[in-house]
Amino acid sequence: MLIFVSKIKIEQYSKNNIFKVFYWYKFYCVLLMKYNDIRKIYWSNKLDKIENNIIDIFYKKNLIPMGSASFVLKYKDFWRKNNDLDFVATDFKYRSNKWLEDDKNFKIIFQNAAALRMTYMSKYKIELMNCKIIPSKFYKVKNNKAIINKYWLLSMKIHQLLKLLTTSRNIDQRWKEKISNTEKTLLSCLQKRNS
Repeated sequence: MLIFVSKIKIEQYSKNNIFKVFYWYKFYCVLLMKYNDIRKIYWSNKLDKIENNIIDIFYKKNLIPMGSASFVLKYKDFWRKNNDLDFVATDFKYRSNKWLEDDKNFKIIFQNAAALRMTYMSKYKIELMNCKIIPSKFYKVKNNKAIINKYWLLSMKIHQLLKLLTTSRNIDQRWKEKISNTEKTLLSCLQKRNS
C-alpha cells in the first residue's frame, strides 16, 4: 500500500515540484530497500577531496564558502552539484589575496576591486567576493568547516533572483537557466526544516 502511495505522489508532483518528487522517491527507495539508489543521489552532490582541501585552505585565511558550495556543505541532499567555489571573507581585514601568489596551484584569471576569479590546478573554478563579508552570527563552524545558516542562504538567493530579474535586458537560454536554478535553490532551501 505504501509503495502504491509513494508512486502516486511521485507522479502527482512530477510536473510541478521536483523537491517533493525527490522526497517521495527516497521514501519509495526505502520501502523497496534500494539503498544504493539513495546513495547515488547523495553521492552526486558531494564535494570531492580536492574541493574540501580548497575549502580548508581558504578557511585558514578566514574565507568561507558561499554560493552552491555552501548549499552542498549545509544540505547533503542539495539538488545539484556545485559548478565552482565562491568565497567571502569573515571580516574586511581578511580580504588580502597576496597569499595566493605563493601557491603555484592557483592561477588568477581576472581581478578587480569587487572580485577575483581563479583556477586551482587548472581544473577547479574559484571566485573570491572582495566586496562582501559575512558576519559571524550568520555561520557556525562544524568539523572545521564554516557553514552558513539558512537565513543568510535565503537572503543570498533572494538577492540573486532580484538582481537577475531586474538587470536582464535580453534574456537568452543561459539567463533563463540561471533564473530557474536560483528559483529551485530558493525553493529547496525553504523546504528544509530545522536548519
